[in-house]
Amino acid sequence: MSQVNEKELREKHLVQVRTLCQQISSAISAIERSDLGQLRASVAAQETLCQEINSSDWEYPALSSSKLPTSEQSTLIEEIRALAQLNRLYGAVLRRSQRSCSLIANLYHNFGRIYGKDRSPVEHHTWSCEG
Repeated sequence: MSQVNEKELREKHLVQVRTLCQQISSAISAIERSDLGQLRASVAAQETLCQEINSSDWEYPALSSSKLPTSEQSTLIEEIRALAQLNRLYGAVLRRSQRSCSLIANLYHNFGRIYGKDRSPVEHHTWSCEG
């Protein structure tokens, strides 16, 4: 593979990693705002990006490899670390939101059991005035 082609693949990969970071940040923000539409769009974009990254022809060189210039190597390491940190944060947010959703579902379930029961019809009162 030519040097130009390898460089293009590295740059494309770096852009994909950065875009994935942006999509994860967008998903976290959507969860915070309870924006289901944005969350769905962000998750779909993440799936697409992950498929593209996994099917890429670019191979991850060993970090000690001399194939990458030092500046590119440090940039790649920084981006991968940022992505790993975002993934940990995203996982924590998803776990917390799952607990919150479970709490809300339980509240609604209990509310339905208490107030959703068929009650006996209210007795009809007749009002009378005595004079």
